[in-house]
Amino acid sequence: MSQMGEGRPRPQTVPEAIVRTLRHEVGDLLQTVYAAVAILKDRLPAECQTERRILIDMRARAETCRDLLDTVHDLVCPITLATEEVDVGEVVRAVFNRVAARFPHVAGRLETAPAPAIRADPRRLAQLLTVLLADACVAAEGSVDCRVGPGGGRGEVKWEVIDDGPGVPPEKEGLLFNTLTTMPHGHLGPGLALARRLVGLHGGRISAGNRPGDGFRVEVTLPPEPPGG
Repeated sequence: MSQMGEGRPRPQTVPEAIVRTLRHEVGDLLQTVYAAVAILKDRLPAECQTERRILIDMRARAETCRDLLDTVHDLVCPITLATEEVDVGEVVRAVFNRVAARFPHVAGRLETAPAPAIRADPRRLAQLLTVLLADACVAAEGSVDCRVGPGGGRGEVKWEVIDDGPGVPPEKEGLLFNTLTTMPHGHLGPGLALARRLVGLHGGRISAGNRPGDGFRVEVTLPPEPPGG
């Protein structure tokens, strides 16, 4: 005999309901911003370069807002991976180019080495790297390096995101993966908390911290497949 309630959807919690509603309502507003920017850019005369830069900045800020909404949503709500064979290098290249376009003042450098394909959720990997790169670009003084290649274990893939910013004050390093941190710093906030959750779901490892001298480094290592295949 089946148990009562078996197969029924899990009731959503109050925090889940709030973030889903916010994501929906603000998402509609952001779509209007995207559409307006596209129309205005098409109509601007070629000589209006200042106005064009303002529109590009407006879209970049809207995308940052969208990323923050997605981050908070995925920190609060359940996540289920949809895994398939993934070339991590291809995912990194696509995300790197997209994020770099949002931060034209930052010199981005991408280094890739041949690495094995792994089983992972490509959308979640793209989200993970977007969070890490965007945080690095916000914190950077002028440059961000992204490196991807084989990890130390059999079939593993590793990537690093390094920026040349001032790093995190030593007294704040214990807050790096704190979900509720809202300090005005590129690496203190919900981004790293979500990154740790996504890496954990894939059965991987993540470390983050200041580099000797100046700068900040995040390292992610992913196994050949998530726990349970």
